[in-house]
Amino acid sequence: MPSFINLPTASSEHAVCSRSSRKLPAFARFSALLVAIASLGSGSARAQQVPPPESGTSTVHVKLVNADQIEIRDARTNAPIVLSKSQKLVEFLDPAVKLNIKLQPQPTGADVILTFRNTADAPKGLGMLSMGVLSLGANITYQDLRQTSESVQANVSSYVGQSWVYPADMYCPAWVISNGAYNVGVSLQYPILLYKHDVNVGLANPKGANAQGEGGPGWSVNFLLSSIGTTGWQKLQNSAEIQPGEQRTYVMSIRIQPKSSEWVRTLLPYRSYFRSLYGGVKYERNPTPVLGTGFADPSFFSADNPYGFSPQIRPDRRGFSQFATGIKTNLPGWNSIMVWSPSGLYQKKQILNYPFQFVSTWLNWPVAINSAYDDVTGLASIRKSGKDFGLWWGNSNLVATTWDPDELEPFDPDNADHVRRALLELDIAAKSGATTIGLDTFGGPLTPIWKSYPWLESMRLRYPQIRFVTEPSSCDILHTLAPTFITAYNFSTPPKTEDDLYLVKHPNYIADFLLPGHEIWASFRYNELTRYFGKKPDVARIEADIKRIGDLGYVPVILYALDIKSKAVAAKTWRTTVPADIRLSEVPIAFGPAAAGSTHVALGIGSRADRSSGPVAGWRPPRPSLTTPIDPSTGTTPAARISTGPAVRIQVGRASNQALIIRPPGPNSGSAPTVASVNGESAPTNSQAAAFVKRRLQRPVSPARMSSPLSPAVDAVRKAKDALFGPPAREF
Repeated sequence: MPSFINLPTASSEHAVCSRSSRKLPAFARFSALLVAIASLGSGSARAQQVPPPESGTSTVHVKLVNADQIEIRDARTNAPIVLSKSQKLVEFLDPAVKLNIKLQPQPTGADVILTFRNTADAPKGLGMLSMGVLSLGANITYQDLRQTSESVQANVSSYVGQSWVYPADMYCPAWVISNGAYNVGVSLQYPILLYKHDVNVGLANPKGANAQGEGGPGWSVNFLLSSIGTTGWQKLQNSAEIQPGEQRTYVMSIRIQPKSSEWVRTLLPYRSYFRSLYGGVKYERNPTPVLGTGFADPSFFSADNPYGFSPQIRPDRRGFSQFATGIKTNLPGWNSIMVWSPSGLYQKKQILNYPFQFVSTWLNWPVAINSAYDDVTGLASIRKSGKDFGLWWGNSNLVATTWDPDELEPFDPDNADHVRRALLELDIAAKSGATTIGLDTFGGPLTPIWKSYPWLESMRLRYPQIRFVTEPSSCDILHTLAPTFITAYNFSTPPKTEDDLYLVKHPNYIADFLLPGHEIWASFRYNELTRYFGKKPDVARIEADIKRIGDLGYVPVILYALDIKSKAVAAKTWRTTVPADIRLSEVPIAFGPAAAGSTHVALGIGSRADRSSGPVAGWRPPRPSLTTPIDPSTGTTPAARISTGPAVRIQVGRASNQALIIRPPGPNSGSAPTVASVNGESAPTNSQAAAFVKRRLQRPVSPARMSSPLSPAVDAVRKAKDALFGPPAREF
């Protein structure tokens, strides 16, 4: 039986918050190219941004006031629902930015189409959007559209304004408010991968003159696009900047439904835009429970054990064979295992745990790395036994250049050294048989989504047999590419009853609505059960909790090692939470080599395909790199042992799953990128390559063309990459 560590009480969630304000690096042309491809892969970047006119009897009357304010009234009673009260639709806007406002009335609300144009010779911010004052009375309920769609009650007199940033905190850029008569949903449609900025979504209760007159005190939903101050909600880490001569369009959709109707209907305009741009779920859902354990804990640190490994495991002394044997033979009830701290822990600066180097320390110990790769008795044999074997990549978006560092750097996929270090970790994990990799600190503000989205695409394409799970709870866009992770146990407030130990009380309504077929992991531990109630869990308790969490649609991640016989799985809650007439298909969308005409792009170090132990799209680094770790004194690996500089692999989407490898010229080659020509038009060189690809890719390739020759769109992408990075090194 393997020795398991019940995970420590300290959570990486705390470390995420303390480091989230660091300055992020600037773009490089390669990431811009990835973003252009990602934005265009599933449709036009502006697809459905302006909702089409809707049919039906008008239940509201809508009008512009003074050309820059909005008013909405009940068509039957003329009661005010939204009043301007002198609140402009756009505030804090620089005079040099010209604004055009178009109102598109709809039967149940309106779409406000805002077009900005910068007439100055310097970048400008876009200020804040405001919908006016909602006259919904003193008491309302709003939906907290973050981790689990909680309903929150508020009173206009005692309420303190709340706001959260999309995509770091909010699942989607929207807010829904309800009173006894109406559900009011307000959403923002903008192409974030192209515009490259966050938005702070908030609910306020305006004071002073805005609380007087018709309708009395009310509520206001705001979308902060650009920083308008230096602290708190007024400042965005990634603020909107419109360039000289640039024009941008944003759409704020307001929908009003009777209180008796489902509140998700108010967000149908946003869902249509979101799905047209990013599609649906692009992974196969695995609803089975997960057993979570760890290889290390701070309590085990000693002079003889500087990595904090469990004394019963000690991969640095005895390797992984005993652990792997126990997993395969003694835990028949668990089909999925996830291991935290597989490489040990930082001792000097423990606040930076879990380590970015989540597997590469194994290279220091021949017994560890050999047994990790052993597919007969080692870690690689777990996958062959039919179990899902997972490794948790601590601080996957915070790079450490040495072991136990003083600080971490936000991961930047445009930084070749960051990519090289990340791919070394990924390649070792893949060769060790990992079928799931948890991405700690992924999807927050550290690496903005216009970089993290294509990076996640590239990792999936590099190893299509591996599933990735993002943590903390990701936004809707990232959730199309990978399952995400929430904490289901209460660790912050002392519980009065055992029921207070459970944070999750209902399905994730917003994820069910936007992405049926989704997967969300929900972790649960028993530290607090023992601390506050003096109890330890038995098998019956664990199986009851698996069913409790699974019935709510979450994949239970149990952080306590007892074998189970439970067959409970995560329920398909969208079949009951979303009305049948607006429910979308739960069938996942093809991704990568399975998707015809795919234009997804993957990064890769100079290496060869590993045909012997993985699929064509799998990779391994050159063999010498697996015997010599990165030198901690210099933070580098000898050039002879590992390739430097990124390469590009384009999945061309043929039925044969062929892959095309394109690499940039070497640093000392003196060669320049080749200029390609598509349909007689020369492709601009490096600085304009992303724009070239965007212009040439006007529509996605039809999935029906699996066996047909390369389409003009895919051929254009390939030739544009040739122009940027040089000719292919090989095609196989």
